[in-house]
Amino acid sequence: MIADYDRTFTDGTAADNLGNAFYDASRNLNAGAEDIDLGAGGVTDFQGADIVATSVGLIWAENLDTDTGDWLKLTKGTTNPMTSILEGTAPKLTIGPGGLCLLVNPADKYTAANGSADTIGFETADNTNYKLFIGVDNA
Repeated sequence: MIADYDRTFTDGTAADNLGNAFYDASRNLNAGAEDIDLGAGGVTDFQGADIVATSVGLIWAENLDTDTGDWLKLTKGTTNPMTSILEGTAPKLTIGPGGLCLLVNPADKYTAANGSADTIGFETADNTNYKLFIGVDNA
């Protein structure tokens, strides 16, 4: 049995608020890794404005591939990694084919610091497509 889960965010920067969002319906990663930079000049919102995250309240990462072995891995990022989500030297969270990772942290949120701790990463050993939604507080 799967329990219902409901979380509502409103616009702003306090608990249960998100000020901005990055969304990509289909990212392609071909046997490699990429950083998602949530600092200045990294990614933009749907209107094209730079996102400068001070914290992350929500991450939805969905592996769109369904072939056996097409794993997607969430990592800290290689340059200026956000250590508030994944700790340790080289942590990875594996998202299997057809699977998804949903991280929701409405009260405390995951800390981001522009230029020093503002990237998360994704990697794969095969050609993988994935959907990504990141809800942030912004500077």
